[in-house]
Amino acid sequence: CWFEWYANNVIQSFVFDDDDQLEVIKDIIVRRNIFNNTYSTSAHAQGLYSAYTSMLLEENIFDHNGWYQQGKDNVQDAGKATMFNHNTYFAEAQNTIFRKNIFLRPSSIGNKFTSNTVESEGTNTIKAWNILVDNNFYTEGEIGISLGGNKDQDNGPRWANILVVNNVLTAIGRTAPTQRTLGWGIEVSDWENGLVQGNLTFNWGQSNG
Repeated sequence: CWFEWYANNVIQSFVFDDDDQLEVIKDIIVRRNIFNNTYSTSAHAQGLYSAYTSMLLEENIFDHNGWYQQGKDNVQDAGKATMFNHNTYFAEAQNTIFRKNIFLRPSSIGNKFTSNTVESEGTNTIKAWNILVDNNFYTEGEIGISLGGNKDQDNGPRWANILVVNNVLTAIGRTAPTQRTLGWGIEVSDWENGLVQGNLTFNWGQSNG
């Protein structure tokens, strides 16, 4: 399938269990699709947003998602690039595999994952686990892969059994869609255990730097 010029593409759970917690949607396969040119003039926009899912994301192409034109100061009007828009945004993912995908020119992040513990919960809780990011290609944007950001109570792990292996990342930070001077390869924080190995990163920074 080819998904183009949407504001968002979404796969997420809306089913609650007896404890009023969202149930995970299991065994979703998204394979050999194209997601490109998503943007919004009034809200956040992602190539693919997913929450509380177990998914195989394999051999897809994501290009130029989350923005229509270069932005500044995270202003959303006219489809401008902001720090909130990405090629993929996966919240509280479990038993999920990203394999052999191509992630090109995001507004900010190639793959953004979250595992959020809010202040009312008091202590960090592991809400994302068994994630494999393997043999993918990334270029441009501000950050290649993020597995550690967002809501954190600074008192323990939020992630378990995370593997980031054999990926290629190039030209991160070169074109500055949001006009921020930012170029990170792989963000890691609050992992209980995991592995980052065999990744290749090169050609950092702005084209005139």
